[in-house]
Amino acid sequence: MRWSLIPLLLGASTPWASAQTRDSLPGTTLLRLSATATRTVPPDYAVLRLGVNTQDKRAADAGRANARLVSQVMEAVRRTGIPLDSISTGAYAVQANLRDRAGQVIGYTARAELSVVLHDLEQIGTVIDAALEAGATDVAPVSFAARSLDMARDSAYAAAVRDVYRRAEAVAVAAGGHLIAAVELIANERRARVPCVACEEAPQRPDQTTVVTPGFIAVTVDVNAFFRIQVP
Repeated sequence: MRWSLIPLLLGASTPWASAQTRDSLPGTTLLRLSATATRTVPPDYAVLRLGVNTQDKRAADAGRANARLVSQVMEAVRRTGIPLDSISTGAYAVQANLRDRAGQVIGYTARAELSVVLHDLEQIGTVIDAALEAGATDVAPVSFAARSLDMARDSAYAAAVRDVYRRAEAVAVAAGGHLIAAVELIANERRARVPCVACEEAPQRPDQTTVVTPGFIAVTVDVNAFFRIQVP
């Protein structure tokens, strides 16, 4: 049995009924199949984004107050055991606050963002508590990542392609023919965070009010394919 595989089109918008797939050959037909594969991996680090907002009647005063508060938040995060090279400042802006409709400036707001990389995921709640206590005003949804995510993605691609080929061969044999070749493959991937429903919840420390459970990162690959099969 000879199989051929054209290059995989990732996220392509190529229509199913291309000129190549519409060409008919005597004694053959086209078979459309799909397959899905998912791989999950536990995250091994997280990125926490904290916002610090301050207001004052003068822009300079709002900026100075923001700088002091950012320093306080950074020091509070550092005291939880996070090294300074895992704490960085990001976006910063000072904007005028306008009175409704009149357009009159009634003050200024300074906004700063801090990013904290945490390799000990059990520290997430402790760091959030410390930052809020020190004056942080915003906490964005925690981003989780894993260094093994690329390997999981490649495994999902391979599994989905193998499955769609297996199904195509099974259908061709059941129809009394055989598989000739894959005419077109289109693959897409999606990622999602899934909770760990079987995990035991970590015990909450007396000084901790925020609990964040990492769960898992799921990579799902969908493959849609056209195969040409020989039929009686």
